[in-house]
Amino acid sequence: MAKREVIDSSRIPIYQDGAEGFVKFVEENIRFQVPSRYGTPRWMYPTELPDDPDPVTGKSFRMLWEKQKEDLREALRMENGKFVYRVIVFCWPRGEGK
Repeated sequence: MAKREVIDSSRIPIYQDGAEGFVKFVEENIRFQVPSRYGTPRWMYPTELPDDPDPVTGKSFRMLWEKQKEDLREALRMENGKFVYRVIVFCWPRGEGK
């Protein structure tokens, strides 16, 4: 069984800074599964994501994370210390158009 990591509670105020806090939390605590063309998938922090473009799509995992950060910053935008949106829904179409 994998060892579960504990989040340092002294960092929580930093994470409560709207979109930037959320992005910081993800970059420090969340790992993404990155598939490999030549072997076993790897679990990587967003700051470790490869920036070499895929030969088919022309996009890298790093580029995808940067785009997601833009979307998160808009979705978690604050005005006068309050979130602009109360409900946020992300929806991306599947490749097959289903």
